[in-house]
Amino acid sequence: MLLKPREMDSVGVSGGPVNSVGGNAGGMLHSDEKFVLNGLY
Repeated sequence: MLLKPREMDSVGVSGGPVNSVGGNAGGMLHSDEKFVLNGLY
């Protein structure tokens, strides 16, 4: 169980910000929300 959450966290954290930065600067706002949600989950 511990391994699953860690993988999800790493994927979400690295995937969210990278996608937002590569897409648009405005996307950063959305990435911040996703980042917080991923941290909680």
